[in-house]
Amino acid sequence: MKRIEYIVSRENYVRSPRADFTCPGVNDGALIQQALDELKVNSGGSGGILTILPGVYDCPNDIVIPEMNDLTIRGEEGTILSFSDKKRMKRTGTTSLGGLVIEGLTLKGTADRNFSTVVPQNELLRLETVDGFRLSNLNISGSWMSGLGLVWPGQGEVISCHTNSNKQNGIVIWTDGTNPHNAIGVTFLGCVADYNGFDGINITCPNTVMVGCRATRSGKDTTNDAVNGFHIAGGEQPGIIFDGCVAEDNTLNGFETDRGAGSPSKPIIFKGCRASRNGGGLTYSDYAGFMLNVSRSILIGCVAEGGPDQDFGICLRAQNIPTGNDCKYCQVVGCIVEGHNQAGQYGIVEYWASTAVSVPNDHIISNVTLLDNTTQIVAGSQYLDATRVVKTKVGNTTIVGNKIEG
Repeated sequence: MKRIEYIVSRENYVRSPRADFTCPGVNDGALIQQALDELKVNSGGSGGILTILPGVYDCPNDIVIPEMNDLTIRGEEGTILSFSDKKRMKRTGTTSLGGLVIEGLTLKGTADRNFSTVVPQNELLRLETVDGFRLSNLNISGSWMSGLGLVWPGQGEVISCHTNSNKQNGIVIWTDGTNPHNAIGVTFLGCVADYNGFDGINITCPNTVMVGCRATRSGKDTTNDAVNGFHIAGGEQPGIIFDGCVAEDNTLNGFETDRGAGSPSKPIIFKGCRASRNGGGLTYSDYAGFMLNVSRSILIGCVAEGGPDQDFGICLRAQNIPTGNDCKYCQVVGCIVEGHNQAGQYGIVEYWASTAVSVPNDHIISNVTLLDNTTQIVAGSQYLDATRVVKTKVGNTTIVGNKIEG
């Protein structure tokens, strides 16, 4: 059976076939909403295709994605949905919605990047409890919170999407375990989060895979200057993989795995990733290319390049927040840590915040090349922020086959 398709256009756009809905340039979102609602009714809830032809569409109210399966919303080059203050496209609910495809749209909000005001749950594109979904070639900017929000996601793909200049995160992937439909695994391919007010990409969801993604300039030129490129938040999130990702010029860390008690059931893996010139915010004093707070993290073939404000290339940190976070059993293998002779940069350091915290140990650091760092490797250490003095305790880390230059 052929899928139903509706076409929406601006009134000054001419194309065959004729559009089913013609927008006048004022409150166009109402007609887009009408098209979606009629598509649901006329398909019996089985879905269909909504094509929005090129043009700028005025959207002063939310556009709500109705409950139906196998729905495709697609734009073309030059299709721009312009949302008024705190309005967005959303799908909300706790029942699974399958087969959603959104592609080729530009979504624009009106917010500046100052992080002083946050509107909860107000991503410019917010999708809750979607499964078997695909998002591709989206450009999202100017959100009053995050650009793209995936909440309680199932399995899906996000391909070549670009978020920039949003008030909070560029992309946030979130689950809290309260929804029975929880985090099967989302794959991101070639996505970019640039110049957002908070973390470029914030992950609170296990089994996320990121391939060839970039997070750059997070927190730059804002009042919130302690911002990561990629941030695995909320403690132990197992099974997350970064492959060939780049974090560059963010105001805190390039990559950070948030602290949590215990060890994840599956490791967090960084393969062939690069962190360059991160740090420089005013709030904190410890900046790293890779800041790892979670046990069993694995770095393979990664590069950490220093900059004028970066303290660590790779930091294995235990803070005992919450109690039990010891950051053990990590592996750093075949990586390059290059300080570029920046004063005070440590190549690789094991770090804990107080004498009450267990020693971060039982790591493996092997076949790493360390170039031009002020201090190359500090194992089993306590790093004191106030005095910048390193005190050493005895750990059980294995350090073999490394090459040190400079």
